[in-house]
Amino acid sequence: MVITNNEIVSDTTLVQRINRELNVDFKDADTDRFLRALWPSLSIIGDDHGLEAYKLLNRTENVRLESPFIYFDIERHGATVNGSIYAEVHTWRVNLGTKEAEIIGISKRRLHKPSSRLDVKSLAIEIADSIVQRKDDSRLKWASENRVRLLIQEIIPATNAQTTTARRRRFYAALEPLLIGWKRENSFFNRAGVCEEIDKQRSKS
Repeated sequence: MVITNNEIVSDTTLVQRINRELNVDFKDADTDRFLRALWPSLSIIGDDHGLEAYKLLNRTENVRLESPFIYFDIERHGATVNGSIYAEVHTWRVNLGTKEAEIIGISKRRLHKPSSRLDVKSLAIEIADSIVQRKDDSRLKWASENRVRLLIQEIIPATNAQTTTARRRRFYAALEPLLIGWKRENSFFNRAGVCEEIDKQRSKS
């Protein structure tokens, strides 16, 4: 039993009242539609993390009624845009009596296995050798004898953003100490002496 609008009603009556208001049925096969129709009428307590009604369709999990509350989980993928392998799972509680909703729990769910760790040190040795020996290497583009551009997308292909950025940062950190007499300028490496000439030309322009 639950008290709503100063009346004592049964759990079934409460749900039926909501059903009549929304013209939907609360049943296992239709809970997403029920929640989507209910959502605009709710007062959200706290941060809703951008959850809009249309995002509920075909995405809610573990929906259960414990009158006057409906509980459900929903997987959110905001972090994966930045390369995370984890999604957040938000647990919501909807109070049918007060028409309020709030997140009462947040957990993480791994969506896929992390990428295997790349051996950037061995890769850096390869590239350094190609530069020093001026080898024909498809991963390098020579502008002159003393200036070479690294085609980083060929050396470390892009995967997810977070992993790719970390791998490339570690690669450059391993490569630079190996190229004695060379100075890095973004994706270019210039032999000592060339850097100073480039700086002079830039200062004149």
